[in-house]
Amino acid sequence: MATTNYAAPTVNVRPTGDYRPTSTLAVVSLVTSLFGFVTFGLGSVIAIVTGHFAIRDTRGEAKKGRGSAVAGLLIGYVGVVPIVVLSIIVVLGFATSGGGTNTGY
Repeated sequence: MATTNYAAPTVNVRPTGDYRPTSTLAVVSLVTSLFGFVTFGLGSVIAIVTGHFAIRDTRGEAKKGRGSAVAGLLIGYVGVVPIVVLSIIVVLGFATSGGGTNTGY
């Protein structure tokens, strides 16, 4: 009786998802931008800095997270604008009032 050697079946296994790592800086940018409304702009400043680094980090095909980085940047800038406007108003208010040096004499 002759034995027949059959070739092992080949299985073509391909990943079916996007397995690129997500940029940590993009996630940090998004999360700190949301905390910027609570921390009087400090989180927004951190979000803007990390967002710009995350945009550079996600350039090309190496990492995911570009959308999170852009969202963190936009929310960060929206959180910083009122702080800047309020600071300008306060500075102009002190400048036009004489700086509080009037002693009443």
